[in-house]
Amino acid sequence: MRDIQKISFSYGNFDAIICINGKLPEAELIKKFEGSTIVCADGAANKLIEYDIPINFIVGDLDSIDVDLVKSKYGEDSIIHDPDQDTNDFEKCLQFCQSHEWSKLLVLGIHGHLLEHTINNWSVLKRFSKVLDIVIYDDGRYAFTISKDCSILVEPDEILSLIPQTQCELSTQGMQWELDKELLTIGSKEGARNRATQKVVHIQIHSGQILFFCNSRIPKAINRA
Repeated sequence: MRDIQKISFSYGNFDAIICINGKLPEAELIKKFEGSTIVCADGAANKLIEYDIPINFIVGDLDSIDVDLVKSKYGEDSIIHDPDQDTNDFEKCLQFCQSHEWSKLLVLGIHGHLLEHTINNWSVLKRFSKVLDIVIYDDGRYAFTISKDCSILVEPDEILSLIPQTQCELSTQGMQWELDKELLTIGSKEGARNRATQKVVHIQIHSGQILFFCNSRIPKAINRA
């Protein structure tokens, strides 16, 4: 019997909130996670300082912040200097979370500024989603990786997108445009802007993985029972 993952959106805490130096949401949304551990790529710290939001850790090569200001505001222990030039700031933050055994992560600011930074971040996401439970928030939407059969609690008529990473064969049930062993491939065919027709949609992964997009449930977390 195939292992079916059940994904529901229930109140709960992420282990950490990662803020990257991209397009961050407004301060009011980030403040909904007050009390959570906030890990910033060094450039993103500037925005959170402007928002007056407490930061627990700032990770990176520290070339984009005033280190003395950060030390005076948050303390020296909040600064994690990682000068490695073979990893970007997103990867540094994920590695730092791994070292603390924080696996349930919400990521803010994954895209924005230079396009190559955005594409690089999505590549890092694909790699680390194999070992971490990463949820992306962007512009009122959640995105997370699905690589095995699952049932997902959604709202009827909710817009759902299934984007291959980078190729996936899958079947669906509960969507307006159903897929039946459909092969989705970046550069050929994607599954953007479908719609739910019932409260639970079922996705069967025959091979590969997808990025699943749905409306965010801020401040709710994802429970993968």
